[in-house]
Amino acid sequence: MLVGIVLRGVFTCATCDLDVTGLFIAIGHDSRTELFTGQLDLDAEGYITERFQRGH
Repeated sequence: MLVGIVLRGVFTCATCDLDVTGLFIAIGHDSRTELFTGQLDLDAEGYITERFQRGH
């Protein structure tokens, strides 16, 4: 049974524990954002650009 994970900062290598009860791992991810073509700014790989992800 999963009860937690350890997070590690990529720049500082500092770690902290996070209590969780589930985990999802995506492998072979496909952006599937075709319906937004022409409506939102997408990058060359079809992902919504950071401007929209952060709500700017």
